[in-house]
Amino acid sequence: MMQAGIRVSAVLLIVMFTVSPLRAQCLEMHRINEIAMDLPEQEVLGKLATHLGVSVDVLKEQKAEYKVNVGELYIAHRLAKFSGSDFKTVVGAFRSGTAWGVYAKEKKINLDELSKDERQLENILKNKTQNVAR
Repeated sequence: MMQAGIRVSAVLLIVMFTVSPLRAQCLEMHRINEIAMDLPEQEVLGKLATHLGVSVDVLKEQKAEYKVNVGELYIAHRLAKFSGSDFKTVVGAFRSGTAWGVYAKEKKINLDELSKDERQLENILKNKTQNVAR
């Protein structure tokens, strides 16, 4: 009986430490989108463009073409960069049912690095760092 309890605890710990980081990408994406909703779109896209190293025009086109919000736009670009892929491939994987976190795990993306990058962007959007593309 004691061994069964230990096994269940071990399984729960494994699940907790596997699922939790994967879920974090959804939360981070949501946080970025929430901040962006309170700011003018041009300001958000300018700061995002500078952070990602992509032009504002490209971000506008992708946002419209793929019908993604700012959080999704951000996470797709970062997953593409960290996986050596491209934006279109990442969005395609998401549209076909692969969750952002699952994609990150499959591509062996360092989730801590991704979280650190998200916090940097969050600070930029909150004007803690002035970083705007014109």
